[in-house]
Amino acid sequence: MRKALFYSGVAGLCLGARMTFDLVRGLRHHGLDATWLMICDSAERPPRQMVAATLAIDAEPWWRVVTRDEIIEETRNFLDEGGDIFFDWNADFPYKSAPIQRISVLSDAPFSKLPQIQTNLAPHAGLTTVDINHAIFLRDFGIENRHVFVPHGGASHRPTTPWKKSADRNIPILFVGNLQSRPDRDFINTAVGPDSEPVVRDIFMEAVDRASDGVEPYLALRSAAMDRSIDLLAAIGPEMVLAMTNTLATWIESNRRLRLLSSLHSHPVHVAGQIGAGFFNKLPDNIVSYGLLWGNQVLTAMQNARITLNTVGVF
Repeated sequence: MRKALFYSGVAGLCLGARMTFDLVRGLRHHGLDATWLMICDSAERPPRQMVAATLAIDAEPWWRVVTRDEIIEETRNFLDEGGDIFFDWNADFPYKSAPIQRISVLSDAPFSKLPQIQTNLAPHAGLTTVDINHAIFLRDFGIENRHVFVPHGGASHRPTTPWKKSADRNIPILFVGNLQSRPDRDFINTAVGPDSEPVVRDIFMEAVDRASDGVEPYLALRSAAMDRSIDLLAAIGPEMVLAMTNTLATWIESNRRLRLLSSLHSHPVHVAGQIGAGFFNKLPDNIVSYGLLWGNQVLTAMQNARITLNTVGVF
């Protein structure tokens, strides 16, 4: 039986932990001896029972919490015991040694993780992408690692949790996600370049329209440039294109979430997430803010909601 190791952080974002739990359980279901190690930043490991309760995961024997000081020893023991497949999220783990087969699971667009991909992955490592169009970005930016499209829909539901009838749910509409401040003109000028040619600004603004209609942000920029017979990377360079893409993604996400919440002005909307300064000019009367929720608090809110909303514009 092949042995696999999956490293992840022990962050309190319980949905990410649930996804990792489901992934490792799936690997075991398919015949791998998979172990999940959660890395905590503190010198002392939190009690296992507390982690399970906080992250809403079961007390399976194949996961445990380790400190950062123990990572190298854990990896060495894994290799000594015949382990040969290593997983992590978003290329965060700086480990490039052969002969281990590494697969980094991207939970976001690769343009937001490009420094980690370029720095932490060996040429033989593999990647997963959450949008089939992300393959074009990886190719254009010279990432030659093998990759495969693996969409995800978040964590699975918990069959042991009783379903509540709609009448018993006291949250009419729940929005889960952070509301980042919208990029101002200075922020956009920094990404586009204050001294850039007018055509570059035209490309960016057209990309805003295309991405607002659902086109993946990098493809929106790329296609807007191609319509003008411009090779974007050759014309302004990878660094500027990367800055433009990340700015565009932030712009689109913030505005999409603002439009969504503004359209619900006649309905009470409960928000589980941070609300950045300037996202709203003034907090609408229909918005009930919970602030940033952790662990089981998020799942409890979702279980008490009749409708749960989220938008993700980067894939």
